[in-house]
Amino acid sequence: MAISGHTTDQAVIATMTVGTLLGVFAVAARLFTRIVIVKKAGWDDAIICAGCIFAIVHTVTTCERLRHGMGQHYWDLTEQARTNGFFWFWVSIWIYYAGLFCVKISILLQYLRVFVQKHFRVICYTLIAMVTACSLWAILSGVFMCIPVRHFWERTIEGKCMNRLGVWYSAAAVNAATDFATAILPLPLVSSLPISRQQKMLLMVVFGFGFCTCIVSVLRLVWIYPISITTDVTYESPLSALWSNVELNVGILCSCLPTLRSCMTRLFPRLFPATPSSNHGVPTETKPDSSGYDSKRATIQEIALPQSYNDLEDQRISNDHNGNDQHIRPFSFLANKKHDNPETMHLTALTSHPPTPLTEVHARKASLPERKSSLPERVARWRESQGQKLVTTSQQPYPNNDSMKNLLSEENETTLPMPEPSRSRDGY
Repeated sequence: MAISGHTTDQAVIATMTVGTLLGVFAVAARLFTRIVIVKKAGWDDAIICAGCIFAIVHTVTTCERLRHGMGQHYWDLTEQARTNGFFWFWVSIWIYYAGLFCVKISILLQYLRVFVQKHFRVICYTLIAMVTACSLWAILSGVFMCIPVRHFWERTIEGKCMNRLGVWYSAAAVNAATDFATAILPLPLVSSLPISRQQKMLLMVVFGFGFCTCIVSVLRLVWIYPISITTDVTYESPLSALWSNVELNVGILCSCLPTLRSCMTRLFPRLFPATPSSNHGVPTETKPDSSGYDSKRATIQEIALPQSYNDLEDQRISNDHNGNDQHIRPFSFLANKKHDNPETMHLTALTSHPPTPLTEVHARKASLPERKSSLPERVARWRESQGQKLVTTSQQPYPNNDSMKNLLSEENETTLPMPEPSRSRDGY
């Protein structure tokens, strides 16, 4: 039985409307998260906005195709309806390719914000170049499908067109291959993170949503076949147009999903409770370490914050007190990397330098000198500053004079008005 690409106008309109609204909502939530909550918007956010605009335009062009006869037999349409319908068909082709390009580039740029490993970045930049080249070829093939271009929608003009089956299937195959490469790219790096199994699975599921786009790309291959070989193009077009729109909007959702954890925590705290040890991407004021590196919350925190991040902070605090900048300090190796994004510091520390066991960190903290002096020591320093000698007997542990009685009268908890000791004298 031959495959038919026909379906009702109501099915096309309902599916595209729901998908486009979800895509717009996802992009709006992403911008709210990056601009208002995290305050770290980037080029990936701007490009996904362009992709969302292309998706909206694709929905509009498909509705125009329906208005001018898509879903009806070609021979039942007037010449004007045929011309208008094929014009909007021509616009929808290259708009679809441009939207896919923006979605993929946004995802890859988001990877570059999260992961800073050199080999990963080389692969990511290579994939960006491949996606750019393939998308440029697809867009140009859509624009110049016929020579002259107007021959695509005005059949009264003499011209030639490329083979639709070959052009569309080659573009769809390359598109599915780049979708798969983009989806699988971060998974090996996420699987190597020294975090709990549950958190690791959560991250892999979030990044693995990119495979939904791969599935939709393969399903679209089925429905572009009827329109590629038929002479009744208008009747066989609805399903191919529907699945093209679905692919665009699913790609937008997959691109925005990893960035929405902070937004969901802010808007629905009961459904998405924040990890007690984190702010889940909400920016906090942090002081630069000794290397001058001003640390910020990593972008990966918007997805799931491992407990190991707090352990790394414990190590940093412990090292600051010990005066040891390099032994277990996880951030020092980033000091001279000007190209590194501060958002990625914690993740780089996890993947490059496994944290010291927490028991060792606590042991180091326990061995730190006590900063707050005991009350007798403060009394002694105060008496020395007054030029008096300290009386130390078992019956009279503190000096017995009126001024000292007044100072110690309220349950020996009053802070003594003594001068700040010098570092060379007391050693701290």
